[in-house]
Amino acid sequence: MANNIRSREALLSIVLAVVCSSATVLGAANGRITGKVTDSSTGEELPGAHVLIVGTSMGTATSLDGTFTMPAVPSGSHTLRVTYIGYLTRQIPIEVPTTGTVHVDIELDWEGMTGDEVVITAQAQGQIGAINRQLNSITITNMV
Repeated sequence: MANNIRSREALLSIVLAVVCSSATVLGAANGRITGKVTDSSTGEELPGAHVLIVGTSMGTATSLDGTFTMPAVPSGSHTLRVTYIGYLTRQIPIEVPTTGTVHVDIELDWEGMTGDEVVITAQAQGQIGAINRQLNSITITNMV
């Protein structure tokens, strides 16, 4: 009987610990991050830029007007990483309030894109010959 009471007390302790930790997580304060991503030299909006919180899986992409919203961000210090094709990646430290919104306007610098050499070749003579044979023949309807 003593073992049975200890087992119930242990089970009750585990259930109480789970309930308390769930209440802490559910009651955790969250803020919100909003902002706009633009080109630093022209001021043009950058639609589709990626905005991520470093070290988490939280992120979003900017809308057509370059704006973004990230709801339910845990309060505290974070780093935003902003990327856009052809622009330098930027990391910005931010402080998310316990409740409320922090607004961040982000300007990215144009970097350009570099790549390997591209060689374009043509096979015009072979195609011209095939087309001429097709046009001059009664039996050939298509030649690839």
